[in-house]
Amino acid sequence: MEEKKEMRDRNYLMVGKQSFDSSHEVANLIHYVTRTGNCKKNVEDCICYGGHGVSISDSIELAIEQFKGIYGAYKAPRKGCRRQAYHEQMEIPYEYARRMSPEDMDELAYWLSYHFWNRRYPVIYAVHGPGKSGRHFHIHFVVSMVSCRTGKKFDTSGKENRLRMQLFNRLMEAFAEARGLR
Repeated sequence: MEEKKEMRDRNYLMVGKQSFDSSHEVANLIHYVTRTGNCKKNVEDCICYGGHGVSISDSIELAIEQFKGIYGAYKAPRKGCRRQAYHEQMEIPYEYARRMSPEDMDELAYWLSYHFWNRRYPVIYAVHGPGKSGRHFHIHFVVSMVSCRTGKKFDTSGKENRLRMQLFNRLMEAFAEARGLR
């Protein structure tokens, strides 16, 4: 019982301070998380990838062009609003990951990434396994900074990040409960 409480109190979402200010940096990030293009190193640790609001099935290059096009339509209200993509990752606790199939991991990532797309922020996700590094299973999210619906920038404030962290923690626990992983 104590272990379940500890897992509920744990934060799975890891938000780093990163800036991707050019389309070249965004392309590199997308290639890195999907292990495509020049970033094929450690390709075996990429379990799956997908997205919302971009065409992943045609090619990663097309998805990158779609990210560029969305940002290209943005009219910054002031100078200095150059950030084009937001990157964060979420740990899949080993206690759950060891009992999940690749399809389960893809479904979880798809389900979580819908949070961004529901507000019309295109998103690409990728699930990485521990690979040679021995690190944990985790999901990367690359989110366009511009909403297709409103044309407004994605809010990366501390308050918004904390709310998303709480939401993703609840969703992770609900997914684990529904799959009998706990």
